[in-house]
Amino acid sequence: TGAAPQEVIPCACCNTKKRSAKSDTCSKRCEWFLSHKCPQCGRDPRSDMAFCSTSCGFHSAHANWCRGCTIRQAVLGQQYCTDACASQDQNKVAVPQPRKKTDNASHMRLADTDAEYTSVVSMVGPEAAKQVQAVIKVAPNSLRRRQYLNYRTAVEQRMTQTRTQKYGHGGEGNEHKRFAPMTLNCNIQANRDGSVVPCNSMDCTTCTSLAHGFSLQRMNTLSHYCVNSFDVAADCSLAHNNLRAVAIVRAVIGCPELINGVEDIDQPWLRGYDSCILSDGTVSNDATYLMCDEAVEPLYIVLLGDK
Repeated sequence: TGAAPQEVIPCACCNTKKRSAKSDTCSKRCEWFLSHKCPQCGRDPRSDMAFCSTSCGFHSAHANWCRGCTIRQAVLGQQYCTDACASQDQNKVAVPQPRKKTDNASHMRLADTDAEYTSVVSMVGPEAAKQVQAVIKVAPNSLRRRQYLNYRTAVEQRMTQTRTQKYGHGGEGNEHKRFAPMTLNCNIQANRDGSVVPCNSMDCTTCTSLAHGFSLQRMNTLSHYCVNSFDVAADCSLAHNNLRAVAIVRAVIGCPELINGVEDIDQPWLRGYDSCILSDGTVSNDATYLMCDEAVEPLYIVLLGDK
């Protein structure tokens, strides 16, 4: 007789995914929620909302987390995962929602008085913040956005089925925020209304990413390189007239192959891996190599001046 099927115990928080072997929850997000912490970062929340700040609320909403329960993801374009969450929403403070964009929407240069500009600058660190010249918000393309979400969901389902442990505290599909060094070949400018028009140079990966998204073919590279440190990304970027660019991206790392050198990057998908990580052994200091365009979603381009 065969062994009896093992009972699948759901997460004690969201009740939708299988709990991990070492916890009653399925993820750090659910663990933080049960501990009455900000579900986005784990800090102490404000007294009038579920998050520690409106910045965490914005990034949670931008990643399609339900505005009501904050622990389950909503359908793209919706604020809530269920009608029950919509009717029982206790978060009285309005969480900033991403502006609705069309495929013809322009990439916008944020005003330095904009709260979103301040939020982005806070990500780069105190020293780099002094060098920030501009922040460009990347307008999402509906097709690329859908491809990214479908890829993230597929990776998450596969990792759940194979019980793969996530690298660090990644979200769905082992999603992480990363910084990608870019190449500038122009003095990128904005129109009076703040809209940014990319140049036509194939050597300018900054404008190429704005015009076509992160494309291995158009950027003439074998992988998308990004790091966990903004300072490292800035040092790796190629400047034009003392102006440098770093992209802030969401990256679906999935199940990464840990490598000792770039020479070890050799079709990791053939061995069941989604990406490669060149690491010194700590999650806080790594270099990530992503092998497909669908694994990267650019959010902002940060322009830096002289050091």
